[in-house]
Amino acid sequence: MDVGSLLCKRTNPLCDQCPLEHDCQAKQDGIEGLLPKKLAKKDKQRRYVYWAFIKNDKGEVLLENRTSKGVWEGLWSFPEFQKKRERQDFLKRFKPICKLIDKETTLKHSFSHYDLDINIITLKVISIKIKENDKAWFNSKDIIKIGIPAPVNKILKK
Repeated sequence: MDVGSLLCKRTNPLCDQCPLEHDCQAKQDGIEGLLPKKLAKKDKQRRYVYWAFIKNDKGEVLLENRTSKGVWEGLWSFPEFQKKRERQDFLKRFKPICKLIDKETTLKHSFSHYDLDINIITLKVISIKIKENDKAWFNSKDIIKIGIPAPVNKILKK
């Protein structure tokens, strides 16, 4: 019998059903209603990333294949930057062909071990197409055929 999980409950302990009741130190000390102690919940770490949500006139969005190890490896996502400065450099590079069409927004996404704040800017390509090896344009029909992270899907459905 698993006494600990079935009988020794912090709220409403079932001591009268326990075969160890007479030998129980908690019962003898009168603290059976205080045990087991609830573990303190650890605060989750908070991480920040910056995304560029880029659209073209055909309604396609620019996604990049995530080749880095870790969460979302192998999935397609918006161009991502770990630092705001990296995103600013990216924007400078594409400023002649893109225009900002929406204010920066933030999306919060939770994992079991950390919370992620995603800062998103929305751009529209106004001239030539962006061509980079790890990036591709996807329309709404193509997107359902590829793997994308949940936050990307959430943004695309807005």
